Amino acid sequence: MNSVSFRYSDFIKPSMRYYFYNTLRFRLMYLIGLVTLAFGCSVLSVSYSEILLLMSLFLLFLLTYVYLNYCYFAPMRVARDRRYHKIYTLSFSEEGVELKADDFKSQLNWQYIKKVWETKDLYYLFHDKRAFWILPKNKFISQEQEELFREIVSRNHRIQKGINR
Repeated sequence: MNSVSFRYSDFIKPSMRYYFYNTLRFRLMYLIGLVTLAFGCSVLSVSYSEILLLMSLFLLFLLTYVYLNYCYFAPMRVARDRRYHKIYTLSFSEEGVELKADDFKSQLNWQYIKKVWETKDLYYLFHDKRAFWILPKNKFISQEQEELFREIVSRNHRIQKGINR
């Protein structure tokens, strides 16, 4: 089994932010909200309506809250969790993946990994629709070890890039 060790807390905030920014669901929600807000403001400029003004302000508040919660508050809450300040080791082989720390160990066969998503800095190993393990690229011992990881993953899953669907 090949292993990569890293402190999860060093990567949890940027990985969660990148995940939210690059998820199709998040982008669509924001696009629909901004289009609705722009439409409300344009109608408001033509015919002043207190109800429309309140609805537009509420929508603006809601979009701001959702954005701040997903991209700042939630990652900060998770990063403060002491469980993520330990050194984690992610091991991989033809059979599957194992993530462990001092008091934690979890193993998954490749069939239980739903998808693998690659970004510039990380690999995301999804074991549920929105639950994932991360693997920082800069923590591989060598380029050969990363290539071996990609080879093993490619036998079981297509490595996705771009917007996470």
